[in-house]
Amino acid sequence: MAHGDTMGGVNSLAYELLMLRLSQSDAEWKGCIETLRQHSIFGLLQQNPYMQRAFTKPREYPGDAVMMDYVYGIERPETIIPIGAKIFEATTSLSKGKSVRARRKILAERPDSVGANVNRASVLSLGSGHN
Repeated sequence: MAHGDTMGGVNSLAYELLMLRLSQSDAEWKGCIETLRQHSIFGLLQQNPYMQRAFTKPREYPGDAVMMDYVYGIERPETIIPIGAKIFEATTSLSKGKSVRARRKILAERPDSVGANVNRASVLSLGSGHN
């Protein structure tokens, strides 16, 4: 990231953290998290509103409506320093964000598909978000 490859840096960091997490017990990982929060990269990542919100959980859980709007591209934070904006683009473009957007597309198309083939089709929507 320091050399301008924010996307590559975020992808590498996410991969390395995943490998580290998978190689440790829950207790070891908890200790590791405390150490990682002391690293300078943690402060840098907090310049990204998406990551900062995931950490602080203002609505008491990650993945709240604002975070989902970030992932969907509906809402873009306006007050981000340049590196925060780059990290925001990189983190919301990771595979988890891509899979969320893909599921949204599939779930949006499914009722139309069923409705075209089933007379008087009904749709029950549970836990479908705020929009």
